[in-house]
Amino acid sequence: MTDLSLMKRDDLEQMIDRLGLSRVLFLMAEICAEKADHIETNWQDRPLAYEWIKDAKALDKLAAVIRVT
Repeated sequence: MTDLSLMKRDDLEQMIDRLGLSRVLFLMAEICAEKADHIETNWQDRPLAYEWIKDAKALDKLAAVIRVT
């Protein structure tokens, strides 16, 4: 089992059930992009912001693939 508590896992499962996996992944991509913007704006840490952008793009791509299948 991961580090997520059982309650948090249940919350995530309910969110996936309610919205669909693709939508949850799109939302996660948006959060990653917002984190990247926050990091670059407030910390001026471009390498870290870039990592968050890469994650956002990967999640966005995966969400699109899942939506189609």
